[in-house]
Amino acid sequence: MAKGFNYTKQARRFSAKYPMLSFTTIQINFWVWANIIFVLIVYFSMLAIAQYLTILLKFEIWEILTISIILGAIYGFFQGTADYYVENKLIEKGNLGRYLVFKLTFSTLFSFLFFGVYYVILTNTWIPLSGLNKKLVLDQGTLKYFFIVYLIYYFIMNVLLIFINQVNKKYGPGVLLPLLLGKYSTPVEEERIFLFMDLKSSTSLAESMGHVKYSNFIRDAFLDINHMLGPYYAEVYQYVGDEIVISWPMEHSIADHAAIEFFFACENKFQTRTDHYISKYGSVPSFKAGLHSGLVTAVEIGNIKREIAYHGDILNTAARIQSLCNHYGKKLLASAYFVNGLSQTSSFQIEHLGMVNLKGKSQDTEIVGIDLISN
Repeated sequence: MAKGFNYTKQARRFSAKYPMLSFTTIQINFWVWANIIFVLIVYFSMLAIAQYLTILLKFEIWEILTISIILGAIYGFFQGTADYYVENKLIEKGNLGRYLVFKLTFSTLFSFLFFGVYYVILTNTWIPLSGLNKKLVLDQGTLKYFFIVYLIYYFIMNVLLIFINQVNKKYGPGVLLPLLLGKYSTPVEEERIFLFMDLKSSTSLAESMGHVKYSNFIRDAFLDINHMLGPYYAEVYQYVGDEIVISWPMEHSIADHAAIEFFFACENKFQTRTDHYISKYGSVPSFKAGLHSGLVTAVEIGNIKREIAYHGDILNTAARIQSLCNHYGKKLLASAYFVNGLSQTSSFQIEHLGMVNLKGKSQDTEIVGIDLISN
């Protein structure tokens, strides 16, 4: 990758701004390359058989390759568009198994359709065989075996594509390639912002609702938070019980106050869905949060269960700041270090709360409260 170009950052920005286009583009690129590989496999297999039978095969690959690329792009576009809507509907409701069944069924039916196109092309393609001094037309028997190979290949490619999509769901767009290249196999230093959001009155809510209803309540709240990630270029780092940890690369957030705006946008989202929460749970979720920024290390950890972990005092400090929200009666607290890096804005009111000795830290930390100024 070129120096100065951050693939992960650009991929996440593009995905956040154009989620459907990003998803569909991945599918188009995947199926174009899958078709190219398939054509090359078939072509070189035919060359190998011709060599074994001492037949000189005069077969131009470029026409079939061009058609395959076009068909791959069309296949990827329609399948990607359908997948985008179905995946969002089914996976959001927790129906991953139903989505996988739909995905493989739809892909298989779509593969039949595209094989019909290949069939028309191949049955009208004459392959000159100079060793036999005649032209060979692909007959029904040949096409039957070709179809079996084609179907197996497309099934395997669909399974691989599902894996790629699920990795993107888990780690976020733009992470799979760096993972494969080993970027996080050793610790990497990054400047990041962390927002620890904890559900207010969680204990009393859990007691009044019961654990099953409370779990559904948390799921709906986290899903609403997820819907706000894209516009603010936010990434979910962890879910810990009734707490969610959000993160940004430093350069994504400072200029436009994305981290602060994100928190209040989530609160506003809950208010717009008051009727839903009241009718279903009798309560509207409200979160308290702590913000801090600085240098952390990112590294891939684990064997049986792998994930990218961030380490550093920044996370501990952000968590400790969040724990002071009730003490100060504030929904959002931040370190003065974080706030001092922001540009001036009239959208928020900053209140300096003084120096605090956070648990586990030898030096005092200056804390500020952040409130949204109503228009």
